[in-house]
This record gives sequence, structure tokens and C-alpha cells, in this order.
Amino acid sequence: MAVGRLFLSSHHQRQCAYCAGRPQLNSGVGQQHTFIVMPSKRKLTRRLPKGSATRVGSAYLFLFPFDIFHTAGAEPFEIAHKGRRCRVFPPFANQPPEEFGVQPVRLDRIPRLANTTAPHVGAAQIKRMLISFSSADGASRSDALRVDVEVDDPSFAISFVDRLLELMRFHSFQWWITRDRRFDDSYLRNSFGVNELGERVDEVMSNGMAVGRFGIERIMDRPMFISVVQLAAAEQQAPAAIVSLMDALYFFQTHDYRRFLVEGAVACEVLLVEHGRLIARDRGLTPGLIKRELQKRQFEYRLGIGLTNVLGRSFAQEEPAHYEWLVALWIARNNVAHGKPALTRHGGQTITPTREDYTKMSSAMVKLFMWYQTFRPFTVQPAV
Repeated sequence: MAVGRLFLSSHHQRQCAYCAGRPQLNSGVGQQHTFIVMPSKRKLTRRLPKGSATRVGSAYLFLFPFDIFHTAGAEPFEIAHKGRRCRVFPPFANQPPEEFGVQPVRLDRIPRLANTTAPHVGAAQIKRMLISFSSADGASRSDALRVDVEVDDPSFAISFVDRLLELMRFHSFQWWITRDRRFDDSYLRNSFGVNELGERVDEVMSNGMAVGRFGIERIMDRPMFISVVQLAAAEQQAPAAIVSLMDALYFFQTHDYRRFLVEGAVACEVLLVEHGRLIARDRGLTPGLIKRELQKRQFEYRLGIGLTNVLGRSFAQEEPAHYEWLVALWIARNNVAHGKPALTRHGGQTITPTREDYTKMSSAMVKLFMWYQTFRPFTVQPAV
């Protein structure tokens, strides 16, 4: 690859050129820049294209740190977006199936005491530990995407794919989309027994972690793929409450409990108001009723009397066990938001939540969403 690189500003004008051998800092804190690395000049291998040799656009290839499970096949779907033709292929696997697994630590890179035997000496080769998803069911496990656009504009493709991934996440409820595989990978990769000098005395073990699913995840089939492409081209976006819900589930599965509490509470609060307004509109209710009963009151009131006054049904009464854990989530969130320990109350006692308690909070949160959508299905909204 050539060392010359071209940085483009957000409005696609040339900003600065530099050589890789000269470290430089880009001015403007927090600015994002698109850069292109041009291949070295060499004799091109003769190709025999089926079409013409005229360039009419660009193929943009995206690689993700997360997986998308689908049965959408390999045929692309073409659509117009902002006056430009786009050809969107279903996600594909950049890695061979055998490489979809937990990458081991290189034994020859491990530090050791001076004048001791290196861990890799005499060790069997460590293979990737493969992860089998419970949601596979014949679906393709993919981590890359190709989008062809009839113009040369990387930011256009990036913006479109960002919207596309958000909608894939919403429609499939594959909550890990747009995040990463950390909930399944774990930072702990390998281990082995050592003697008093830290020298390896037995075989190297592979360590992994698997998490269960919430029962809401779905495989993206062909109709769903076409639908999300159409919605992305139409500038639609997922409901904010659903985005927060799936972020909260990700934080729960990665043991990031503080952010789980904050994001989970936000998800519930936005759900009650955002989805409540749509239900109120369908039923001819006034926005003021939603604001009074589902926004301005205490959380416990909203889940009980507030929902009864708006919908004629009470989550607190119909799902008392889940209701108690949602209240516990809310109390812990308030403590965390004010810099306090994540203490909460449940069963008349003050507790420090355990993993099991957080599991019950996450299940209660999912239950509230599923209960609430029985009044009106979740739908996309125009992007703002």
C-alpha cells in the first residue's frame, strides 16, 4: 500500500495530505475524518468484466465486530435513496465458519520471569473455541455488508448503513447488532497451571462464556431484509425506547450493571410516554392525559394507576412480580445517577443487587415492553 493518504473533511473537501512516516495531529477536537489509502501502483491483472469498463459508482464494504443472523440469501435488493440508486446485498461472512470463535492468546507473546521456560515450548496448538448460537436454526452468521452506490461518496454509504443496522436491530431484536461480541467472547481467553516460577506444567485451557437469549430475538428472513432496506431508504428510524431497551440488554449481558440500570430506566420511561402518545392518538385521548398520568408522576404510580387511567389496565396488578423488580430497578437507577452505590429495595428489604437480581430486572423490563405492545405494535418513525 502506498504511504500517501488523503483526509477528507465532513463536507468532502480536501483537508490535508500527509505521509505515514510523519506523525501528525489533526486539528479540531472530536472531528471525524474519512481517509482513503490508495494501493501502490502496479501492473493490473487483466479482468474480463461482464459489463462495461465505465465506472458508474462505488462498492462499499463494511466489516462489523458483531454478528447478524439471517436467511435472506445472497441476492441484492436495489432501491433509490436520496435520488441515488443503491444495491444492497444481504450480510455475508467475512470470516470462514471455523474462525467464528474466541481468538486465543498467543503463547509465544506471554511475558515470563527471566531464565524460565516459555509457555509455548512443548504446548499443543490452541484452536479457536467455536461459539454455537442458540438462534442459529439454519441461519447464516454474517459480519460484513456490501452496498453499491452510483456515486463516490463514503459518508453517504456510512450514513445509510448506520440507519440500516439500527432497523435490522429493531426488526430482528438481535440486540447485539451495532455493539460487539464481548458478551459471548469474555476477556478471559486461556489458562494453564504453573509451578513456583510461573512455568507451564499442564496443557493450555480455553475459556469462554455463553449467555442465554431473552426469547425476543428473531432471524432476519428475506422479507424482513427487504423491509429494512426500504425503511432505511425512506429515512425511517427505530423507536427511541426500543433502542434504549436493546442497549440495556447489551449492558446487562456484559455485566456493565451501572449502565444497565441507567439505560434500562430510560427505556421504561421513554416507553411509557413515547408509545403512550401513539396509543392516545389512536384512541382519541389528549396529550395532556399522557403527560399527567405517565410522565409527571412517580414511577410506581405510572405503572399502576397511571396506566389504568389511560389504558384501563394496570401492569402493577397484572404482573405484580415483574412490577416489583421494575420498581427495584428504578430505585437502583436513582442511586447510581446521583453517584451512590446501586442499592435498592425489594421484598421490604434494602439489598445490593446480585447477578440473579439483575436478571430479574431485565426480564421485568422485557415483560413491560411486550405487555405494552399488546395495545399497539411498535412501529418505525420518521428520522429527525
